[in-house]
Amino acid sequence: MIDLLLRLKLTLLRAVSCRKPHQVSYLARAELSRALSEGCPVCVLEAEALRRFRFWFLNEYYGEAAWIDRLRSSVGFCREHTWMLVASDAPYRLSYVALYLAEGLLARSPSPWRRPAPCPLCSQLAAMRRSWCRDLARLLEEEQFAQQYRASPGLCPAHLQMVLESAPRPRQAFIAQALNLEGLHLGGHP
Repeated sequence: MIDLLLRLKLTLLRAVSCRKPHQVSYLARAELSRALSEGCPVCVLEAEALRRFRFWFLNEYYGEAAWIDRLRSSVGFCREHTWMLVASDAPYRLSYVALYLAEGLLARSPSPWRRPAPCPLCSQLAAMRRSWCRDLARLLEEEQFAQQYRASPGLCPAHLQMVLESAPRPRQAFIAQALNLEGLHLGGHP
């Protein structure tokens, strides 16, 4: 359900907000701009996404067929996301998830414990991170946004690398300059 909603949201935003495929939507621009003032914008948006997911999963998604199928195919969440949900103190709802997983494991053979698919939340967050980093790389080419970035706490090292890698090779030096990284070697020939 959340994947469908996310895909629908992205499709609508692209159709309404973007005239060209390389433009950043108004909503993405506003979210990234706001998150810049709070720290690494990708870390801030990811923490918000996790809080929203925890709320909606524990209140609605835990019983939806689409999520049950995703959890069964991945043999549940990864350790980190499982403990995040356990710490939410919702044993009644999580008991349903355990029941679905047990039924799914019993139906699998020959190796029910092998994880055939990654944690569905990890996959979803990875896609969101890639999107935010790609949008940041595009926005940093705009002088006004680059100035806002320079006045912010900036990106953490992992997301800085992702932003630089998501930019086309000819634009990486320009983005490194916008990030005040002029001395950074970006690979290839100097």
